[in-house]
Amino acid sequence: RLLQRTRTGHSETRCLRSSIASTTLEPATHSTMASSSSPSSSSSLLKTAAWVAGGVAVAGAAYYAVTSLTTGPKPSSAPAKTAEPAAAQATTQATPSSSATPAGTAPAAATSSSPTSSPAAAASAKPSSLDAKAQAKEFKKQGNALYTASKPDEAIPFYTKAIDVYPADDKQKAMFYANRAACYMIKKDFQRVIEDCTSALAITPHYEKALSRRARAHENLSDKQSALVDTVKLCLLQPEDQQNNPQNNPSLKAMTTLVHKIAEEEAKDLMEKRPPSMIPAATITQYLDGFAQRTPPETASVEELSAKIEASPTDGLLYYRRALARTKAKQYPLVLADAETAVKLLKEAKATTAEINAALMMQATFLHMNGRQDEAIARYDEILDTEPKSALALIKRGSAYLDASRVNESLADYNKAISLHPKDVDVYYHRGQLYFMTQDLPKAKADFIKACALNEASYAPRLQLAVTQFTLGDLDGSFKTFKQAVEKFPNVTLVHTLYGQVILESVALLEQQGSLTEPQLLERIRQALEQYDLALKIDPNCSLTLANKAQLKLRTAQIKDFLELSHKAIEVDPECETAYQQLAQFQFQQGNTKDALGLYDKVIAVARTMETMQAACAGRAAARAQHIVLEDDADLRRRVDEQAQRVKRQMEAMRQLHAQHL
Repeated sequence: RLLQRTRTGHSETRCLRSSIASTTLEPATHSTMASSSSPSSSSSLLKTAAWVAGGVAVAGAAYYAVTSLTTGPKPSSAPAKTAEPAAAQATTQATPSSSATPAGTAPAAATSSSPTSSPAAAASAKPSSLDAKAQAKEFKKQGNALYTASKPDEAIPFYTKAIDVYPADDKQKAMFYANRAACYMIKKDFQRVIEDCTSALAITPHYEKALSRRARAHENLSDKQSALVDTVKLCLLQPEDQQNNPQNNPSLKAMTTLVHKIAEEEAKDLMEKRPPSMIPAATITQYLDGFAQRTPPETASVEELSAKIEASPTDGLLYYRRALARTKAKQYPLVLADAETAVKLLKEAKATTAEINAALMMQATFLHMNGRQDEAIARYDEILDTEPKSALALIKRGSAYLDASRVNESLADYNKAISLHPKDVDVYYHRGQLYFMTQDLPKAKADFIKACALNEASYAPRLQLAVTQFTLGDLDGSFKTFKQAVEKFPNVTLVHTLYGQVILESVALLEQQGSLTEPQLLERIRQALEQYDLALKIDPNCSLTLANKAQLKLRTAQIKDFLELSHKAIEVDPECETAYQQLAQFQFQQGNTKDALGLYDKVIAVARTMETMQAACAGRAAARAQHIVLEDDADLRRRVDEQAQRVKRQMEAMRQLHAQHL
């Protein structure tokens, strides 16, 4: 939970939103660093750093939509006041085109009139091309007047006449189809809107009004994927310096809304169908480390206990002790079976309540770790039936409730535990997590402070406190708490990893405030790198640290190192969501939508939380739409490829800068 609330784009980092729109950059050069006192040189480096951090997609707009899902506030579920679909945001109010030429530069293409064209309305004698154009424009003028008078039924025949008489080899004919589509839009005849807009786009493929209207019609027919394809194309047609700027690119907002809707629907469906499975080992370790040691640790090894079980296969206590030993050895997949056997045998042997409850506690804990929250809650209920004042059972049941999204019941358990045991070393830490998850940060901070005071031997409350302070914008307080944690727990990998992450993310926060100088940027990157290296010295195979260090390397445009570290994170942890996600986003930024799609599928395969699943589904939806657009439009494909080359040149220039000064 802690990591998901503090990382980007899952890549999960939440604090990089300010730099997404930085798309127009001059390539950095060695000379920009040479005169660091110059305002322009500082600005160049900082803008380039912001650009890399934000991850400018060569498709710009579609990547913005993915990032906004994980960095920005969630869109309200309430309908807009105008009750318009998302695609309606991509254009102004639907009005018939009156300009001489529709947008776009595509060559003319021969089309037949729409099936709605009335043969009786066509001229009896075929006029000359010049006369036909004049006649069609007159029909259009009459149609526009009727449309403006809110008479779409009467306007449609005039647009149809214009379509029938206008020369098929003239691209201006697209305008008449688009105008008739506007009438059908008012009539909510969305299928005919799609047909007319498709005819217009066959003549002028980059006709923005036709794209916008067709997107709205698709969405009204619940075809969000087709609507997204048209909206992505609209975004890509905008000038490069406006693609990622929602203020100058209205279609960007529409696309973001569509991506959100698709992601929420797909993620919900996927999560409901997914069978429970064990969470990653690193997460289990972090969860268990959040509890104080309440019983003496098991001293016998797994092998020694296995030998004893072979000699006494019905001794439930031996199975319980081996479950403890497996937990200590981090053999997590094997713990639940031993715990279940222990409970069964101890009950059959009519063991003491304390012995049975100890085994039930182990069983419930690992049911929870396997995503089987309802079964875990039932076991905690069984413990509390015989030990109603058990602080540990209340706290762990509260944690299971929280993971089952039963927040009120979770809070009730934590509050009851506090009323019974106001000085318990664990309860304030876990209630603080609930407050953190529900964004009640002042209460979270207060609980973490109390948890630190009650349990000085645990690193977990200090890390949570530091992250909460950072989330509240208290950088000085956060860094002070992290430094205390580093001094007190120098051999804990997670302490160094999270400290490095927060140092790096503080750069974006200072950028937002406009108070970041070039020396500060370089110093913070150095500090973050130092913390990651310390963490990897303790545990060279920590996938979280490897993925975080990879993100830093991407920020400094060291692409080779970024790729190597990301792939190593996946090698040591094939379910490392963060590594897959940031690789997918990188490929998306580079315009490699096919590779990005494959990587997003891998994120979806290993995602264990709704938040991660939504981010992956958003990325996949945007990448899929962009892939369709670029496969179908050679002109846009060339434009995106040109952007990709500029991106690569800028990243190489930035890599050289950091290689020189770090």
